[in-house]
Amino acid sequence: MLDPGHGGSDPGACNGIHHEAVYALDIAKRLGALLTAQGMAVRYTRQSDIHVGINERYKAANAWGADGFVSIHLNSAQPSASGVETLVYRDTGKAAHLAALVQGQVIKSTGTKNRGVKERPDLGVLRGTDMPAILVETGFISNPDECTKLATACYRQTVAEAIARGVCFWAEITYKEDDDMYTVYKTIQDVPDWARECVNDLIAKGYLKGDGDGQLDLEHYMLRGLVINWRAGLYK
Repeated sequence: MLDPGHGGSDPGACNGIHHEAVYALDIAKRLGALLTAQGMAVRYTRQSDIHVGINERYKAANAWGADGFVSIHLNSAQPSASGVETLVYRDTGKAAHLAALVQGQVIKSTGTKNRGVKERPDLGVLRGTDMPAILVETGFISNPDECTKLATACYRQTVAEAIARGVCFWAEITYKEDDDMYTVYKTIQDVPDWARECVNDLIAKGYLKGDGDGQLDLEHYMLRGLVINWRAGLYK
């Protein structure tokens, strides 16, 4: 279960036009597409900018019987604070192992300051889940340099890939790179035939929106995840 933090009336931490809820959702969707491409079943606590209560989040994961729970957040403090940290209810057992693997991969991929794995038994999504659960603080939105990085799709993709590798290592699944992973489909005419019905449907339902010139700029790895989830009936 992937849990993009905040949303809706709760934007989370903000730095000018940069909102934690927006970037957390983007990273989670990228992560979900990557994990789906590895053959994992993925669900989200939210897939749009809506408010979801803490209890609703962990109850959804428990009801589904998820094998793991990954919550995505951005940190905030004084402007000088920096780095990535991963939070767990208790720094022992399967959750701690998942946290260590994810933390290690994110640090390796981004080169940012390693703030380590920390216990946070006060956090509801870590306390209420029945399965191993972690909360990844992917950087400080309050830090000018880290906020600039997190504002770029390329960096968010790097973070998502790192988390995906950590999750796969924890699940003992070989992480497979996709040769077409970074192909970009700019318009609906560029979308492969096997995905066009899905994309048209998601555009009609408002899940996908192009820019003012009708450019989708839809990356292949995202397209694969969208199609798999669409075929599973997740977009109503």
